[in-house]
Amino acid sequence: MTTKKERPLCNQEGCFVRPTKGEETCSVCRRLVLKERRVTSRTTCLADGCDNETYSRTGYCNTTHLSKARWVVEKEAKASWFEQQPEENISQAVIRYAVENGLHERIYERVTPQGDCLFWQGSKAGKYGQIGIKVQHDTGKFFSHPVLVHRLAYASVHDLPPSQSGPSRDTLTINHICQNVLCVNTDHLEVMTLEDNLEYGSNFSAERSCAYCDETFITNNVLQKYCSKDCANWRTLAWQREYQSKKRAVA
Repeated sequence: MTTKKERPLCNQEGCFVRPTKGEETCSVCRRLVLKERRVTSRTTCLADGCDNETYSRTGYCNTTHLSKARWVVEKEAKASWFEQQPEENISQAVIRYAVENGLHERIYERVTPQGDCLFWQGSKAGKYGQIGIKVQHDTGKFFSHPVLVHRLAYASVHDLPPSQSGPSRDTLTINHICQNVLCVNTDHLEVMTLEDNLEYGSNFSAERSCAYCDETFITNNVLQKYCSKDCANWRTLAWQREYQSKKRAVA
């Protein structure tokens, strides 16, 4: 076993410090060498119109410039990938890619069964469920594109209706028979024209049980939980009754 005096000196010129066991350079010289390397690796930011200097290995001075550069690369990869697809709509092309690669199975990891419906619990685009699909380009680059969940679920079992340039009464849409727009049960999805879809929604009615008094009522609003305003405001009405009783007791 070698003692401290038997260890060799630091290998840097002009340094007479003995480094720790197993090291050839002392800690002070190591910090100086790293500092020199950092100064020599300083470059100008790669972003257009930016003259700031950076030490980052990415070549950008801040995360904003880096995110913008990545967004441009992703946009170019998406455009070149879409040119190779037969579909006229990029969402339909991404849905077909997801079904072919089994990515549609991710939907059922984030659903909650309620009766016959399967409610989507993930992110939303307006009132409909939405999921991001990560597509790999032939060059190895990836890009992400959002698609509607119920369309992806329908495409996993049936063929999607053809895309059209603009909405009209004859435009084919996917209707929720249960009128729960977050439902991804393929048995509750049906293709029909936009006119029939609107008519079906206006004529839809179903029996529901009040969440407060358990009375049965008929409604065409699938989100309605209470049979009346009194039941919907039961907390406020209960507080008012309690307040009035306490007021009378004090008087």
